[in-house]
Amino acid sequence: MSPLQQSIMALRELIHFDAAQLVAYLPANNLYTSMWQHGYTKASIKALTYDFPTLYPPGFTGQLSPQEQLPPSISDCADQMYPPFLTSPIYQSALQPQGFQDGMTIELGFPGNYLGLAHFSSCQARVFGHRARTLARGAQLLLESALREQLPDAHAVGSTILRFAPCADQHLRIMQPSSNFDNERLAQCVAATKGDTLSCFWLERRRTFRLHAQRTGNGEILVTLTPASLPMAMTSAEMRVLSWLVAGLGDRDIARHLCLSARTVNSHVASLLRRMCVQRRTQVAARAAANNWFVPDPRGYILSSVPGLGN
Repeated sequence: MSPLQQSIMALRELIHFDAAQLVAYLPANNLYTSMWQHGYTKASIKALTYDFPTLYPPGFTGQLSPQEQLPPSISDCADQMYPPFLTSPIYQSALQPQGFQDGMTIELGFPGNYLGLAHFSSCQARVFGHRARTLARGAQLLLESALREQLPDAHAVGSTILRFAPCADQHLRIMQPSSNFDNERLAQCVAATKGDTLSCFWLERRRTFRLHAQRTGNGEILVTLTPASLPMAMTSAEMRVLSWLVAGLGDRDIARHLCLSARTVNSHVASLLRRMCVQRRTQVAARAAANNWFVPDPRGYILSSVPGLGN
């Protein structure tokens, strides 16, 4: 269970709920996506992900509870929300058919940035009263921290977020292609990710980016690309060689993958040794793997070569 799931489910020790969902706001795309959900049907997930933010834009918590900033609930605030929540299609068409009688929504964010929403629903009436809302407000920082950990660069200046959906053949297809990136190559490289997250570098023409990929609750993979300098002032050519060093390849094999001469590869390796002040290439590879200093390849060889590298 991820730290995000742990943070949400830990609330069950304090507040009873039968369903929960975390919805992230992606500023670069101006859209919402479901990061994790438990106990909701597809109709409810869709309604809470897309319809709720449209009906109740950011800031509704302050309007309903200007002093205490407590998250609204059906128990205490349903009639104060506009439009009234119990008459909304979200409740009548999605949540009520599931038997939910009470619900609560926490707005998540930090100064100047809106992160998203945490929804909770219960089949019992009047579960999310004033006490429960106060406890939820106290847990808000944990939820915000866990969400920022999953999408660490989503709000960074210049970041681009690309969405990839799984296909039947284990490949990925990009949703809303970007002309600034090689979408097909990105899809191939990210598809090799074994776990829920991937952190590494990405080289696009003469630009360098920090890449963070996160698998969401609906199976999509969000890829955040943030402009960044390469570590230790290394060149892009050295980073490409370093990536194959992480995979344990020798100079000749690296040269074959990069269409270079073995002598050129050996020169880059020597430069990497000097930069890191070490004497053995295995030390260079170990340091790079520990810090996610690599660029993935479309066939997934680099990710599969080191246990845990693609997680």
